[in-house]
Amino acid sequence: QASIQDRFGLLSLIAIGSANMAVASTIRSFPREKAIVSNEIASKMYRTLPYFIGKALSELPLVAVFNGIFGTIVYHLTGLSRMKGKFRRFLGLLTTHGLAS
Repeated sequence: QASIQDRFGLLSLIAIGSANMAVASTIRSFPREKAIVSNEIASKMYRTLPYFIGKALSELPLVAVFNGIFGTIVYHLTGLSRMKGKFRRFLGLLTTHGLAS
């Protein structure tokens, strides 16, 4: 019972921490991007959906690398499951969560 609660607490802190990191980077870049995107949308260069998809795809490598490094360190230091499939799933979910934040 204690082991499950410890893992749940760890995974909760990882989720909250990665969401906070993603939100913090978005907040820092938002004022600059807003002016540029507003002008480009007003001149009908593109709409909101293509911008969002392009931004998500351009951030994917950076988010994947940083979350991969962070996830690898935390996963092995905390002694989570040694099965390769679970480790890959953990990194995939961590990266997906970082992109969605």
